[in-house]
Amino acid sequence: MEFAKKRKVDQENRHFKTDWAERQPFSVSADGQWTGEAKRLVTSIEEGALQMEVLEMGSSELLKAQHKDAPMCDFWINVVPQARFKNTRAIAMFLLTMFPSTYICESGFSSMNAIKSQDRNRLSSAHLGQCLRIATTEYKPDIRQVASSRRSHFSH
Repeated sequence: MEFAKKRKVDQENRHFKTDWAERQPFSVSADGQWTGEAKRLVTSIEEGALQMEVLEMGSSELLKAQHKDAPMCDFWINVVPQARFKNTRAIAMFLLTMFPSTYICESGFSSMNAIKSQDRNRLSSAHLGQCLRIATTEYKPDIRQVASSRRSHFSH
């Protein structure tokens, strides 16, 4: 039952994100329905101030032009001023980080299941942590460069 409820909330949040943060944040009306949904997702925002921010953002030709030119994350992080759009940015940051962090978590569990197979079920927590770090890292070392910078010690 709890899983079904979480799945429904995830679907609602994904729909909310698709309709607002990714497409066109300037087409949202400042009515109570949208801001109420935003308040449900991010309880720390001020709903009245959010309505004012949405109205101000919708009338800003400069932000509209910058939205077309900048990538979505750069727009919300670097272009939209924190001081003027505190609540709007809070919602954007929440929505933009929600699904990648869920993906990373699920990816970590999949890697752990692959590492901790029947043959390797006796791994200590420290060793499992090291294996997970290797399995989930984005870092790609240049093996040739590392090997060439080391001196080899040959036995006589």
